[in-house]
Amino acid sequence: MQVSAEFSKVVRALILSAGLLLLGFVVSDMFAPRSEVRAQNAGVVGIQAQMQPAFTSAGSTITASTHSAIFNDIGQGLNILFFCDNNFSGTVDLEWSPGNNSTFYQIVSSRYTSDTGCHTLTTGGYFPNIRATVVFGSTGIGENLSAWYTASSGPISFTAPAMGTNGPGSPISCDQNVSVSDFTATTVNAISPLRTGDTIVVCSFSYSFIAATTTGNVTLEWSAVSGCGTGVTSNWETYTLASTPQSNPVALSLRPPSSGENLCINNTSGATVLFNFSYASVQL
Repeated sequence: MQVSAEFSKVVRALILSAGLLLLGFVVSDMFAPRSEVRAQNAGVVGIQAQMQPAFTSAGSTITASTHSAIFNDIGQGLNILFFCDNNFSGTVDLEWSPGNNSTFYQIVSSRYTSDTGCHTLTTGGYFPNIRATVVFGSTGIGENLSAWYTASSGPISFTAPAMGTNGPGSPISCDQNVSVSDFTATTVNAISPLRTGDTIVVCSFSYSFIAATTTGNVTLEWSAVSGCGTGVTSNWETYTLASTPQSNPVALSLRPPSSGENLCINNTSGATVLFNFSYASVQL
């Protein structure tokens, strides 16, 4: 009988505790209602992007130094200026104004000389009040440039993977190989662009002779015509003697002054020369 009374007390205590706990939940919900736990969402699925003409309209060309309008701000982390030019000499840049006033700071720029082709100027990072500027270094016949600005809120690295005289760029992967021989006292076309507007980039090359050489030279030249006869410029030359080695590897990168030019070999060494080129034909 005593056990039964004690058991009843325990049961009543448990019921009272449960009731107080339930009452506590009810009162708590009255003053601070519980909410479902959900994954955080930015409100928009995907990455926002935009495209704007940089100068007046998508089909316009400009023939004087000018600034674009301020581009729309979407919180972009990727900024790209795509532009096509004709006989253009000068600089193209992206610049921004931290104070949204007349003071602008250059972010990234590229420089060209008598260039005809299409290029991209890219930078990462968030820059509000951003615009493009073109400065013409000369007034060549038919010289003009059209540009469009694109942006994405997706982030990229602020610095480009490579940097050169003309500005930021991408490392070139030389995926083409060719062997070209040239008889002495002749000039031959060694490599031509694979597509209109391409730039030939030579990553490395080697050359050898089939016989003993004499006093002379071997020159690699760039020409706007495939016959290599006129308007040539050279950025590699070697002199030959009777003791010149028969095989010579060269770990040197070569590029032409302008896009669309052909690589030529001019040989006055007294012997036939054989070149092996590792190169790429790319749009820069």
